[in-house]
Amino acid sequence: MVPLYKRNFICLSLLLMALVWQATVAAPKNVSVTPAPGWVKQLPVSTQSNVNPKEVNDGYHFLLRSTQWEVAQQEVYYHNVYKIVSEEGVQNNSELKISFDPAYERLALHKVVVWRNGAAINKLDLKKVKTIQREQGMEQRIYDESLTSVLILDDIRVGDVIEYACSVKGGNPVFEGKFFRGFNLQFYDPVDELHYYVVSPQERKINYKLYKTKQKQAIATINGKTSYTWHVKNVTANATDNDIPAWYDPYPGVYLSEFNSWQEVVEWALPLYELNEKLAKGLQAQVDSILTDYKTDEDRLKATLRFVQDDVRYLGMEAGIGGFKPRSPSVVFKERFGDCKDKSLLLVTMLRQMGIKASPALVNTTSRGQVAEVLPSPYAFNHCIVQVDFWGKKYWYDPTIS
Repeated sequence: MVPLYKRNFICLSLLLMALVWQATVAAPKNVSVTPAPGWVKQLPVSTQSNVNPKEVNDGYHFLLRSTQWEVAQQEVYYHNVYKIVSEEGVQNNSELKISFDPAYERLALHKVVVWRNGAAINKLDLKKVKTIQREQGMEQRIYDESLTSVLILDDIRVGDVIEYACSVKGGNPVFEGKFFRGFNLQFYDPVDELHYYVVSPQERKINYKLYKTKQKQAIATINGKTSYTWHVKNVTANATDNDIPAWYDPYPGVYLSEFNSWQEVVEWALPLYELNEKLAKGLQAQVDSILTDYKTDEDRLKATLRFVQDDVRYLGMEAGIGGFKPRSPSVVFKERFGDCKDKSLLLVTMLRQMGIKASPALVNTTSRGQVAEVLPSPYAFNHCIVQVDFWGKKYWYDPTIS
């Protein structure tokens, strides 16, 4: 059992950390109230629904879910309308939460309205928007510095219809402006109206792939721009079994990507893992020590793997491009922490210094072999490991396992 004074110290430390993170981002400059962008397709809103409340989970359901992308401007627009059908819905869905990365994104709020008895009640007040740094991956030792803007809606009642629209502008510079996304055409709960719209310069080819659906898209080219639209009404619920394998996606959807092949993804990733620096003295000394203490490549491989797995703790600093570009191996060695890509590049660097052929490898620990079902894109992967060519065979090692 943890002594009482230690428990109090831990609780106090966590409270202070939370207060510091939340207080420092109370009013960021990259959150504003503006009209909707001019390129957006405005849809009529109905507050009526034929959905049986007994089919609804969590006390609310969507009357409209519209997501729209402007590829050239790297902007995404959200327009959502949902109805509260029970006290559970009031409790769980009376706050709007919108996340963005302040390193390269800006959030604009366009509309927040509560519809009650046919009347619209405006709820958009920038002074009431609180923006906090939640660090949702902190328990997994992942820090991405993303922000969440929260608007607490007062006086929400059963039967209310909540409508909000916002947009997020900006793209992670690591992707060099390339567009790739995916979306579902069915969910656990019913949706009255589902709408996706993508507009792009005509010369930019957007590949798309349908997954478990035959839903046709509307394609139009006007004034040098091509648009793709998926618009579906009366989407039924797909209440899936909780015991399905993690790699299986039961929901139909669409994949979009400007990457034409997996080779293009490789060519995008290679510069991120280039080794163009001289090793720091400390890291070189560690390599030399292993070379001296172990006489065979097999033993050197084992010793290096154990060092990276056990002596470099797992912790990811993934703000901005840090979510995809590994840090310098010399820095990771000095600080003795890193995420999967940091530890993989450190392992690869050390092995290459010993004359052992090794390379980073991007994988998906959830989708596994099903990754081939999606279109090529960096989002197809969620983990980095190491491939080693040894005795004419390929071996795979995960440097995050200890």
